[in-house]
Amino acid sequence: MEQDYLIDTNVIIDYMSERFPPKTLDFLDTIINTTFSISITNKIELLGFRNLSSTEEKQFQNFIQAANIVFLHDGIVEETIS
Repeated sequence: MEQDYLIDTNVIIDYMSERFPPKTLDFLDTIINTTFSISITNKIELLGFRNLSSTEEKQFQNFIQAANIVFLHDGIVEETIS
């Protein structure tokens, strides 16, 4: 069974900016080229940045389209709160 990873917004930004060491970038490439997820909150955070260039927005849109999106429902919200 393939493992699915939930990727955080900061990881996405640092990955796309190539701020990680090469070994980490290679590991993330492997994850992103298989199955990965982001939350709906990540989508909001990525596309909600002020002064986002059209190139950056397109890159984020492409990344988001490749991801499985985890939507929030009351169970997730309540679990997070507790």
